[in-house]
Amino acid sequence: MRPVDRNELVARVRTQLRRKRYAEALRGAVQASMELAVTDGLTGLHNRRYLDTHLGALFTDAAARRELFALYAAGLPLRTAALEAAACGYRTVLAAPSGTFLDDDSRTTALMQPAIHMLRDYGVFSDCEEAAAPLKVLRMVDATGRLFRAPTVSFRAAEAGYEEFGFNIPNQALNTALEKAVKAHDLIETVDAMVSAVAFNDDAAFVTLSNGDTYETRLVVGADGVHSLVRQAADIGQRTWSYPQTALVAAFDHERHHEFISTEFHTQEGPFTQVPLPGNRSSLVWVMRPERVETVMAMEPDALARAIEDNLQSTLGKVSNVTKPQGWPLSSLVAP
Repeated sequence: MRPVDRNELVARVRTQLRRKRYAEALRGAVQASMELAVTDGLTGLHNRRYLDTHLGALFTDAAARRELFALYAAGLPLRTAALEAAACGYRTVLAAPSGTFLDDDSRTTALMQPAIHMLRDYGVFSDCEEAAAPLKVLRMVDATGRLFRAPTVSFRAAEAGYEEFGFNIPNQALNTALEKAVKAHDLIETVDAMVSAVAFNDDAAFVTLSNGDTYETRLVVGADGVHSLVRQAADIGQRTWSYPQTALVAAFDHERHHEFISTEFHTQEGPFTQVPLPGNRSSLVWVMRPERVETVMAMEPDALARAIEDNLQSTLGKVSNVTKPQGWPLSSLVAP
């Protein structure tokens, strides 16, 4: 047996410990990279890549069993999810209570090309295309009034080889088109009821509706708001916070054509964003301090139109026919 050299032994132990730490750090880095690949950095929630991977497995299993999918809450995401599931051949129940704020929703939704392609595949876009306007240029303007300001930047769809980045569509028109497609699909059952209870075990979810109907399913998708019953039943925690800002939304006419340019003026209170609609008309998202909202919403129509024109720096000429504005407080919710 070789005599033990103390210095050599210490050096070898240190080398092995160093290699162990490097290996652990590498495994940690790989794990972190994998988490980043399937996690949204802003919300901390799993992203579309994670959904596509795991939902595909659920779809395959459900197809083999011919099982039911249950989706709760009306609106753009759930109706789209119902059409996607049905297009893949799965029987779907959409619990969509009527009489919600969707009937009075004056907001618009700007959808980029992948979403537009999906709507075309469902045969939905043709039913709301007349109400939509293409987004050919996205422009950002520093309107902070500071001495040193950022230069105006314009992103043009043509530079990326597209006719447009996407389309701006009024929510009411888009919801109406989605609802028409949902009602026409044989595999989608729409129930005018709330979800009153949800329970889970290792193999299934059990959904009870306010009309007394019950469903057993492998997958429940809930888009039922900040106080989600589905999320609470699944024991998914949450972390919420509010921003000192409220988004005021409206639509208005303007003298000059927008040329399908969406302009975002960055003010000291928040973005003031004009988004094209068909003709000489645009939608507005005006982010401001909450204490100003009531004052602005109480303005006479002519005064409000003038305020909008001033914030637009008169780039679209005279503003008129402003719809009654709605205020939406800004907040965030993420899983812990």
